[in-house]
Amino acid sequence: MSSGKKLALCVLVALFVLSAIRLLSGPPKARGVIELHVDRHEGLSSAGFETRDAIPIVIHAVGSVGDGADAPELAVYGWILNESTRNPIWVMDSASINRIEGDLAIVEADTILLEPGRYAAFLTSHWDLVSRYRRSATRNREKWNMVIRAANEDVELWARPVTVMNDNADAFWSAAPLENDAHQEFFFEVHRQDQLDIYAVGQLDAESASPLTDYSWIEDVHSGRPVWHLSLDNTEWAGGARENRMFRGSITMQPGVYRVVARTNGRHAFKDWEDNPPYDPSAWGITLTTGNSSAFTRFDPWMDADRDPIISVTRVGDDESHSHRFRVSEPTSVVVWAMGEITSEDGLWDVATLSQSVGGQDVEVWTMDYQSSIHGGGGSKNRVAVKFLQLNPGDYQLDYTSDGSHSYDHWNDDPPNHQERWGVTLFPVSENASDVITVLD
Repeated sequence: MSSGKKLALCVLVALFVLSAIRLLSGPPKARGVIELHVDRHEGLSSAGFETRDAIPIVIHAVGSVGDGADAPELAVYGWILNESTRNPIWVMDSASINRIEGDLAIVEADTILLEPGRYAAFLTSHWDLVSRYRRSATRNREKWNMVIRAANEDVELWARPVTVMNDNADAFWSAAPLENDAHQEFFFEVHRQDQLDIYAVGQLDAESASPLTDYSWIEDVHSGRPVWHLSLDNTEWAGGARENRMFRGSITMQPGVYRVVARTNGRHAFKDWEDNPPYDPSAWGITLTTGNSSAFTRFDPWMDADRDPIISVTRVGDDESHSHRFRVSEPTSVVVWAMGEITSEDGLWDVATLSQSVGGQDVEVWTMDYQSSIHGGGGSKNRVAVKFLQLNPGDYQLDYTSDGSHSYDHWNDDPPNHQERWGVTLFPVSENASDVITVLD
């Protein structure tokens, strides 16, 4: 064989090998400034960046499709979030995908214009955990990626950490992002009618008889009447799993004292997604903002110099028992603030109780329990209970009892925040409370 034929044969072999490698390895990975990878199921990769000018960017991405009879859904995909508006500005979908090769969905050089600002890019691969994703496609996981670069090589994208909702300096209060088994609450007072902006993201199951899974609500503390709650009727899809729901809007608040509560169960929440997360993962929970901060203030009787306690039993140690009787002459409102050791519904160790004398018998009005209390910081058994009560005329007794361990200055676990409040304190709410309540002993 002549040298020329040998060279031609070598070239053909080389082309065959390169073609085989190209066929087996899938599309080449584009290189750029921001690059994301997820090489496992249950993955969520993110990166923050910003631009100081209006510039075009080019996006390359490789994801996967899942099962679907007519229009297969994307199982692994990416998106870009504007961190100022908290809205997605680009999502990997049928409009941006150039082609599908087997289970791979490929975006090649999709170009969009970015306004100056801060952004976050995400790439997720959680979809298969709900058994809708073709397991055979997991062989492609080393190819999943998303690359973002400026269209002009002379322009830079500045990498920066992803901004989460609890970094929002404009927020009045935020319980976001929430992880699994979370319960947060916040009390606030409205001094005059005004608008309250709500941004809430949670999990609502439309196919369940009890759709509330990860949710939030706002209630009047005196009546317990909800003035707003996350529901299927007032939310829209938040991206990702079908159960991810979002509310963004304003409600009119009347003067009064309110409680906002946010709860999650033991599955599908920030840092532990069971299905693909929403487009704004760190908004999981609720965030309140207001354009008029003077109309809204945090309700914290401990920090109110003009609200002296009616009864205060604090810094309670081991094996102590305290009882204080008081008389109410006219209807009035109070708030009980209690901190104690509670490990479960049945594990009540350091607790407060309020009872009323009715016909010579003590009738329980309120007591601390696990379900209605929240974590007080430190060890998980440190619990805080706050209860607003409308008291009718009559005689009452406020009790606090501790067991033989884990109390003020004798902690056997990490102490709570504000450990000096360990015990129970009764504060006035109505303006007449201090005048119509007489402490008897």
